[in-house]
Amino acid sequence: MSNRKAFEIISTLDGSPTLSLAGGEKMHSLDGALSETYFIYAPVLDEALKAPHPKILSLGLGIGYNEIIALAKTLRLGTKDFLILSFEIEEWLIEDFKSWALQKDITPLDSCYDEILKLACQKEAMDPQAVKTLLQQTLQDGRLLVVGPMTLENSHGPFQGILYDAFSNHTDPELWDQTYLETFLQNYSDPEHCYFATYAATGNLKRALISQGFTLEDKKGFGRKRQSTYAFCK
Repeated sequence: MSNRKAFEIISTLDGSPTLSLAGGEKMHSLDGALSETYFIYAPVLDEALKAPHPKILSLGLGIGYNEIIALAKTLRLGTKDFLILSFEIEEWLIEDFKSWALQKDITPLDSCYDEILKLACQKEAMDPQAVKTLLQQTLQDGRLLVVGPMTLENSHGPFQGILYDAFSNHTDPELWDQTYLETFLQNYSDPEHCYFATYAATGNLKRALISQGFTLEDKKGFGRKRQSTYAFCK
């Protein structure tokens, strides 16, 4: 388990919070954590949630931006039959998120989660308490599964939306290896309806996506990044 003290909460330019690693890597762009999340990942959620029984994969949980936004969108759309599978290598982030969501214990990240919930609900024009209630319900009934490190074994069937928000190749190189990515996409993506996004743009990722039948759209990066990745197969 990672030491909680190895992380620091910082505010980004749009007022939304992110975490910083002790080594200096941030979970989000300093130009705006919420803005970046919406720019990179919301288009995937919007398309994936058009599926009759949508399944969303989030790698990784972090401080819960994608999970909270996804739930706000399902509530706004009236979508009830869905699955959100969220991987996270840092056990304490899982524990803190669940403790806050289920109101079990006070955690150092509570103010962070509260702010993300408030900001996401403002964007989606939803009531924060209604979204938090849905968060509690889905953690309890299994529609939201927050689990440990990423595994290539998939027992949940194909996914229509993939939010690949892993740390960079410098921090976690295996997750950006071409062979690993090809196997991951083969095991998790729905070949008839799948949307994929990540903040990064690498040759390995591009080749892996193309090898699995994805079409790449040219998409600029957020903030100071030149490029991000948005791809689909349908």
